[in-house]
Amino acid sequence: DRVYMNDYGDDSIVILDASDGSFIDKIIEDENLVDYFSYSFGVGVDNDGNVLGVDKFGNRIVRFTSGGEFIDRFGTRGYLAGQLYYPTSADVDDQGNIYVAEDTNNRVSIFTSNLEPLSPFGSTGTGNGHFTTPEGVAINSAGEIFVSDYGRTDVQKFAFTGTDYQI
Repeated sequence: DRVYMNDYGDDSIVILDASDGSFIDKIIEDENLVDYFSYSFGVGVDNDGNVLGVDKFGNRIVRFTSGGEFIDRFGTRGYLAGQLYYPTSADVDDQGNIYVAEDTNNRVSIFTSNLEPLSPFGSTGTGNGHFTTPEGVAINSAGEIFVSDYGRTDVQKFAFTGTDYQI
């Protein structure tokens, strides 16, 4: 088992051995691909074990194999469904949907495992279901979505009701 951590000091993802924390490798730009990250900010792992690197200033998610080989990247800067604006965190549900917290759009964007965009949820504000600077997203085995918000200094829990996300 492995642990993946982002290192925004050198825009990379560090791979550690989960049993003892020893260094295995580092995912960093190579000579074949100029930049993986313009600002490595978060990291997640999908259901196939692929690594999801969050490139905040590049407004995209970069996917790698568990060994660090580049697969693809997705996301462009914008406000529409399927676009990202300063993504900060990514996680995956049991169906393989990818959830991405965005601190400028103040929402959580959702993509299928085939990278098709679904409707995002959340909007700017201080009430329940609203965000001011969402920095983290995590999904538990029950499918509940937890979003940490730097600006609100709290964590909100959401559940999908079949048509909408409810707090």
